[in-house]
Amino acid sequence: TSRRPDEWLPVDTSTLRVNASKSCATPTLVAPVQAAHNAPTMTLPPLAPGLRARILLLVVLAALLPSAVVTGFLFQQRGRDIALARANLSALARGAADDLHSRIQGSQQLLFGLAQSRELDGADRNACSEYLGEVRKQYPQYTGIITITPNGDLHCDSLKSGRQLNLSDRAYFKHAMASSGPVLEPAFGRLSGLGVLQVARAARDASGQVRFVLLASINLDQFATEVLKVQPYADMVVTLYDRAGAFLAISSTNSNTLHVIKERLASQAAAKDPVRRFSLSGNDGDTTSFVGLAGMERVWALGLPPPALDSGVRIAIGVPTEALSAQAERRARLALALVVGATLLALLLAWLVANLGIAGPLRRIMVGTARFRNGEMDARIGPPYPHGEIGELMQSLDATSDTVQTQHQHIQSMNVGLEERVRARTAELEAVNRELQAFSYSLAHDLRQPLISINGFAARLRNARPIEAGSRPDHYMGRIEAGVCQINNLAEAMTALARLSRARLERSSVDVSAIANAALAACQQREPDRVVNFQVQEGLQTTADTALLTVAVERLIDNAWKFTREQARAEIRFGCEPGSDGTVVFHVKDNGLGFNMEYAGQLFSAFQNMHTPDGFSGSGIGLASAHKIITRHGGRIWAESAPGQGASFYFTLG
Repeated sequence: TSRRPDEWLPVDTSTLRVNASKSCATPTLVAPVQAAHNAPTMTLPPLAPGLRARILLLVVLAALLPSAVVTGFLFQQRGRDIALARANLSALARGAADDLHSRIQGSQQLLFGLAQSRELDGADRNACSEYLGEVRKQYPQYTGIITITPNGDLHCDSLKSGRQLNLSDRAYFKHAMASSGPVLEPAFGRLSGLGVLQVARAARDASGQVRFVLLASINLDQFATEVLKVQPYADMVVTLYDRAGAFLAISSTNSNTLHVIKERLASQAAAKDPVRRFSLSGNDGDTTSFVGLAGMERVWALGLPPPALDSGVRIAIGVPTEALSAQAERRARLALALVVGATLLALLLAWLVANLGIAGPLRRIMVGTARFRNGEMDARIGPPYPHGEIGELMQSLDATSDTVQTQHQHIQSMNVGLEERVRARTAELEAVNRELQAFSYSLAHDLRQPLISINGFAARLRNARPIEAGSRPDHYMGRIEAGVCQINNLAEAMTALARLSRARLERSSVDVSAIANAALAACQQREPDRVVNFQVQEGLQTTADTALLTVAVERLIDNAWKFTREQARAEIRFGCEPGSDGTVVFHVKDNGLGFNMEYAGQLFSAFQNMHTPDGFSGSGIGLASAHKIITRHGGRIWAESAPGQGASFYFTLG
């Protein structure tokens, strides 16, 4: 794992390095311990808020995970409760239909019994009506009970209204006259003005002739009100329709709702009544949700009569959506409140445990390591060590501190002798540097006087005695003069090379393209007769020492200019390209003589020539000078070539 420079680590003494130069009088000991001593003194902080936050986050996550599971279960249970409430509403609608069916069966039995009664055969209409009135008092679910003569006239009336009516046009009368069983027909009663279910039956004599027709009218408004009492919801509505969609009866636990619906049923809005459409298209036990005539969304359930005895009455029961789910919502909120309370209690307990079991020991660790990092080498966390991994960590940190303190003491003892050795080695290096400078000065300056003398005596000798051109003495004198000139050039080159080593490096922005163009122009000016095609990439900029970089570029271009001399169409190109590591690589390429890469190791050494001096004169330090300048910039230089195929020189500037 990576570590910060200010951390204490065991130190291997073999990794100690000494930086020394002629400008450095004291040694630099590179070791983690010294880096720790150099670290700024820090004020001991309290336990980091971020640590408390992370502990709290872990506690919260640990407590909330089961809470989230329980909450999800509660929401699922809420959905099941709502589904159960809808199922109960559906059962209520089917139960209402079954209850109405039971009333129909009871009415059939009542009519069958009345058909056998002698009180209804008499001609005394008042006595007959009085008898039916007493019967109705025992069965208040009927709006009325009447008898009808075979010609359709109203005879006996439990309401004792005395009205004269002919009911021969009624469908139930016609069906009863033609049938031996009961006849069912939902309608509005003429006498009562209420929605009723007419149950009619013909009373026949022994020969099968109709004596009279009995009719009992079941009060559907009363029936709807009684349905509400079975399972009353807030603002519950019970609506009854016949098989053709005609409205029969309505009742509600909310009088305002009942008033609004009745008003709208009496208006043109009845044609758009969604409850009517649902009662006509739905099946027994169906549930659905929509907004009815009262303007409120309700869940509606439909109850239909059994197919064996179809009364034609369809019962639609509506409950507001919120009221239907209110009980489930209350249970869910109560359970959720219990879960939240339990979660908060668990969080409090977990926080107390975490604060005592984790935060306390961690604070001790931070205090001990902070003192040690600030230079208190004898600082330790110390006992008591808690059980578990944190206690083991505290013991391990104390053991590490013991090891680091021992190594620190050992390094301090080594520093005493090391500093003396570094001072001695620095002095030796400075002496060697001075000797090298003196030697370079001797070569560059002290040897010039003998060379001047040799050259002068050779000139006098030539002038003292005329020498025939082309003769052996003339050849010897030329050799002497050439040798003196070559030695003088070498001395000048050594002086220049030494000057490059001592020159101060001052970086600034440099136009490399301008330097290359100037160097090529200087070469062309020296040899105006040569035809060279040179290309310089424009806009090349870098940061370097302008004077030194100018010398390096001139040396590389001079080298290319020299070794393309024998080409009929010489080419020299200067530019740059991106390196594999992202650095900028400058290049000087030519189509000249080239060289064998086997000897590339000697290319940048001083006074080393890759070719014979015939036709390629020079001091042998041009490429060495370029190498010196580029390495001083922190870059590198290399070349690629093949004999007869030109050469390419590349360099970077760090």
